[in-house]
Amino acid sequence: MSDRRRPRLAVAPLLVMLAVAAALSFGTRVSSAADRPDFQLPFPCGQAWRLDSWGHAPALDMVREPDQQGTEGSLLIAPADGVVESSFRHDNAGEVIQIDHGDGWFTTYLHLESRSVNVGDQVAQGDEIGHVGRSGPTSNDHPHLHFELAVDADGSGSATWGFEGAERVRPWFGGVELGQGNNQTWRDVASGNCGEPPPPPPPPPTTVVETTTTVAPTTTAPATTTTVAPTTTSAPATTTTTAPAVVTTTDPDDSLPRTGSSTTALGAAIGAGLLAGGAALVLARRYIVR
Repeated sequence: MSDRRRPRLAVAPLLVMLAVAAALSFGTRVSSAADRPDFQLPFPCGQAWRLDSWGHAPALDMVREPDQQGTEGSLLIAPADGVVESSFRHDNAGEVIQIDHGDGWFTTYLHLESRSVNVGDQVAQGDEIGHVGRSGPTSNDHPHLHFELAVDADGSGSATWGFEGAERVRPWFGGVELGQGNNQTWRDVASGNCGEPPPPPPPPPTTVVETTTTVAPTTTAPATTTTVAPTTTSAPATTTTTAPAVVTTTDPDDSLPRTGSSTTALGAAIGAGLLAGGAALVLARRYIVR
């Protein structure tokens, strides 16, 4: 009887060792994934979204706030740096993308309108990866993003998704954990996917500007000498011409008086002529008398 029990006792330690090894392997892989990337909401900076777990926690369905308007066609961006693991069309989930963020962390996106990346593409946080849509029958023809965060627990190099018991875990955005249970809603969750602020610009080089003061030359206008000819206004000399005295000579032979009025010279000449005539007349009379 003791011979029959020995093989059973030998098998028990082997099973225990395998279980411990598996547990250590799983624990080691999860521990390596503990350095979780700084995941942000996969939408542009500041956009507000409503997140619902419905009956598939920890997965989340996302629609635009406040009234879901603009959900369809919304830009989808990477929540953290990574490499595209999958980009394909699924029969039920529609357009699907999965990104490997390193250290065993994966994100998966379902029901997309379009995909902007291919397998092997490297993406940085904030890079465009697609647009939100309603593709696939399981979207119920309702525009929304079905999002899952997962840890590659089995080391397959990808993460299972889309069903209860898959490798999906509670998502984190901006350091806040969500998806703790079914039928939970988070309203007006603003995206912190804003990128790193740009470094401040370097200070401008110090330029010493030599200030040159240009003084306009002082031009002294030559003195203007205005020679004003002296205006001597002399009243024209008033020449008072005194009319010559009226000399009335009574000619014995002529009873009519002779009146002369001219310039002084003319009067003098006439007078002289009269005198000469008178003298001649006197001499003639004397001569006749003798």
